[in-house]
Amino acid sequence: MKIICIVGQKGGIAKSTTAEAIIYGLRNKGKKVLGVDLDQSANLTKHFLGDEFELDVFDLLSGKRSCKEVIKEDIVPGGNGLAYLTTFFETHKLDSLRTALKPVENDYDYCIIDTP
Repeated sequence: MKIICIVGQKGGIAKSTTAEAIIYGLRNKGKKVLGVDLDQSANLTKHFLGDEFELDVFDLLSGKRSCKEVIKEDIVPGGNGLAYLTTFFETHKLDSLRTALKPVENDYDYCIIDTP
């Protein structure tokens, strides 16, 4: 699985829109694409899933749930759980995103990561 991470130093510069466009473009080329929303505002998630998700990337990174449980319609949702990462990190060990996604790396051609 090839990983493409969309980053920028400030908000409002179309990171989520860019991630969406890349996901759609690759899917239109017949590629299997996983989207990962690392943004608390969850714009990428809302675009693909609306409000129809229970688990988010915090559940994955905290080790509470497996990636196969968290992935919904080829999206790892972002959300409010990300606000707890700093506090959680101080008291628990977090899995790295790479480690957390390892079980599905052969299921996808690309992973597009939208960052805050």
